[in-house]
Amino acid sequence: MEINLTKKNDAWIAGLKDMPVQKKFSQKGEEFYIIYIFQHILPESKYFVDLGAGDGFTLSNTALIKHYGWNGLMMDADNKGNEEVKKEFITATNIIQLFEKYSVPEKFDLLSIDLDGNDYWVLDELLGEYRPRLIVAEFNGTIPYGVDKVMEYNEAHVWNNDDYYGASLDAFKRLAKRHNYTAIFCHDSLNVYFLADEELCNPQTDFNVSHETQQYHPHNPNGVWYNFNEIKEQLNKPKT
Repeated sequence: MEINLTKKNDAWIAGLKDMPVQKKFSQKGEEFYIIYIFQHILPESKYFVDLGAGDGFTLSNTALIKHYGWNGLMMDADNKGNEEVKKEFITATNIIQLFEKYSVPEKFDLLSIDLDGNDYWVLDELLGEYRPRLIVAEFNGTIPYGVDKVMEYNEAHVWNNDDYYGASLDAFKRLAKRHNYTAIFCHDSLNVYFLADEELCNPQTDFNVSHETQQYHPHNPNGVWYNFNEIKEQLNKPKT
């Protein structure tokens, strides 16, 4: 892996925490964090993929950057009638086929993923063949920091406006590190930002990305989860 040596350091990343909250289309100002990051790593293709794009405008992480010459692929199971958003039900089984169908380049600048369900499994699958430079992923902020937890993969899952969806921040950080990405920032117990390690001067840096738990959806007691903390405990138990 080639590490980016054109930057003197990664100190600019600390500035993400000091940015004033502002938003145009996104939920919590994600578009302005994205713009800030690309002011420092500089766009190469100005190509994005937005998974879970909705109508392409409401709560969109990518609508604003299209005004700056970006283009890309938006997909959602319900595009609210906007044909610019490809109407596709996204799964870990079909994500590679969908990328091939819409001619997504193997390397591109930005991936935004907010599927309210199988996000972890879809991301794991696509990172085996594709290399976005920046990933913005919604995590499940109702799960406490320090808990490595992922919802069971369910091909037919549809979010029911409760807390059964996605994966914890810890789970996403573990997944990202396995694919050579580093968490650089998160905000509002909602989205985490990963940079490909080659975009960093020192990908071994710990940027102290954590969050406070927020129960912003009703609890679903029937959700099935993989708890990797418990799995680790079982593996580390001394044999008797």
